[in-house]
Amino acid sequence: MSEEFEVKGLAELDAKLDGLAADMQWKILKNAGMNAMKPVLDEMKNQAPRASSIPAVARREKRGIKPLHEVTKRWSEAGDKGESDGIGYINVGYRSKKHWWVRLLEEGTEKIAPIGWMRRAMDNNVNTVLQRFTNQLQKRIAKFEKTGK
Repeated sequence: MSEEFEVKGLAELDAKLDGLAADMQWKILKNAGMNAMKPVLDEMKNQAPRASSIPAVARREKRGIKPLHEVTKRWSEAGDKGESDGIGYINVGYRSKKHWWVRLLEEGTEKIAPIGWMRRAMDNNVNTVLQRFTNQLQKRIAKFEKTGK
């Protein structure tokens, strides 16, 4: 479920980022990405399947596995250390090995119709995410230029 976006018109922003130390670039981009993905996180929590409507969720909750809306998280990861492009990721979803079955609910199986709440959360918020990301980058770079932090 990987989506790629090409944003044009950010040559000036790219030049400003190139002028920063690598660790500061990562810090600014990570902060902006985490901030931008907040609406997706909130919608995923609100739309996550509940035990009252999905029997598979109810069975797992009876066995002591936390409800999906309580374990929805966002986290950042750096790319492989050896990569020259220095790609980083902001993830929103479920990290626990106990929640391996969430993908089956999202995408469906032969016996389960797909629910698709994670994809809908991203689709519904893509413009908001891009706007928040851009705004946060501008704020963070302006702050860095002003204070050096």
